[in-house]
Amino acid sequence: MKKVGPFVVALAILSLTIGVALAAPSHQGASGQVYVVLKDDWLSKIAEKYYGDRLAYPRIVEATNAKAAQDSSFAAIKNPDLIEIGQKLWIPEAAPAPSTADKLSLDALRNATYQGIYDQPVTLTGGKYEGKPFQEGGASRPTVVFADPFTAFGDLNGDGIEDAAVILVENSGGSGSFLYLAAMINQDGKPVNVATTLLGDRVQPESMSIQGGEIVFQGATHAPDDPMCCPSLKTTMKYRLDKGTLVPSAATTAAGPSPTGQPISGMDDFSG
Repeated sequence: MKKVGPFVVALAILSLTIGVALAAPSHQGASGQVYVVLKDDWLSKIAEKYYGDRLAYPRIVEATNAKAAQDSSFAAIKNPDLIEIGQKLWIPEAAPAPSTADKLSLDALRNATYQGIYDQPVTLTGGKYEGKPFQEGGASRPTVVFADPFTAFGDLNGDGIEDAAVILVENSGGSGSFLYLAAMINQDGKPVNVATTLLGDRVQPESMSIQGGEIVFQGATHAPDDPMCCPSLKTTMKYRLDKGTLVPSAATTAAGPSPTGQPISGMDDFSG
């Protein structure tokens, strides 16, 4: 019987070890995986594939750049619009879905602090804020009411966590009812108002949703000949959050009756 020397045994063990290593998915990691860019790839497309959200691509940029600082086989992404075929990206694991305790509640939004309406932020209590009368003993005072039916939930900043968009109605004693759109970011389960923008006076809301990171508002605004009470111009407005500002991304209008047929007649409409 032919003897096998220790060198041959060691070589066999080394070969087996190498074979196992090559068979293992070396591109996988405990916190993510490698993705090699293919033809017609772009970062938002890859983000949608792995996270179901096209706006989550900054997570891939940040993770890839962190890898590039430690591993020369990765190239840092300087311009998210420019990635090359064959380039290695690091795809971090998707963040776990927020638990019920981490989601923004309607009650929390109804008692949150909002900025961008008056010079100073205001805090709602039970969905309403009332300031001091403009004149001592007078009835007119600054008032802000939370419009419950038009609250929308979805990811606004691409972090994979559900945020919210709300409608607020401001009135200071006159006939005007000014609608404001407020973006509320979820920070550890608490709503933080990062941006607010004016939609208009006595705009008639119909619905609001968050789609692909954009806030989509549908309602009616005033055509040139409309009385202030009764807007008739059907409108869809889209906003996205950009560096702490709500930026309009699209707007379409069409002549026709007010979506609900009921104008906003006063603050009590949304007082709940």
